[in-house]
Amino acid sequence: MNDDDWHKLLRQGAAFLGLHISSAQLLCFHRHMSEMLYWNRKFNLTAITRPEDIAIKHFLDAIAPIDRIPSDGRILDVGTGAGFPGIPIKILRPWDPMTLIDSSRKKINFIRHLIRQLDLKQVDARQMRIEAFVSGLSPPAHFEIIVSRAVTNVVGLTRLVMPLLRRGAALWLWKGPDIEEELRALDEVPEVRQGILRVHVHPYQLPIVDVGRNLINVEFNLSGLD
Repeated sequence: MNDDDWHKLLRQGAAFLGLHISSAQLLCFHRHMSEMLYWNRKFNLTAITRPEDIAIKHFLDAIAPIDRIPSDGRILDVGTGAGFPGIPIKILRPWDPMTLIDSSRKKINFIRHLIRQLDLKQVDARQMRIEAFVSGLSPPAHFEIIVSRAVTNVVGLTRLVMPLLRRGAALWLWKGPDIEEELRALDEVPEVRQGILRVHVHPYQLPIVDVGRNLINVEFNLSGLD
């Protein structure tokens, strides 16, 4: 697939989602892919290596539910890996400050390199586990938006970021089509059962391949304390 076809694929997919990608943003997406594939020769950043699959399963998946997520907030990307969903969101919303964390040094080194290559502003990349990150935050530090596409244990991550949720953050999780078991597990979390946490599910379709996905939103419910 040549560059023009890749750009066309991404634009068509975004249009299907009701999104517009500018030429400058397309170039950033393409640079992200190119750098990721180059680094992937030495480091295991992604198992998805076909350009068309990267366009759909990485970039379009990262931005597909973006209109559901409030703008103008500080974003924390947990387990960012090769930069998803954080970097594509940052490209589309350059005004939102963002912190990306991952426990892998090689992945954070790649993210820092990518931030320089794309000249992204107000972005911080840290090699940390989420447990250490949350416990090390001083009380005034908080985020409005927490995103994660890598999490396998929804309940575990929800519990780990509970202090941030209590400070007003909302958790947004990218998941596949089969989430019934995870939702049942979430229903057993005491804060969910008590109505202190609210859980919402927003289904969406990946364009071109027509694959169903889900965005899970978990947020603190002040009315649940009444």
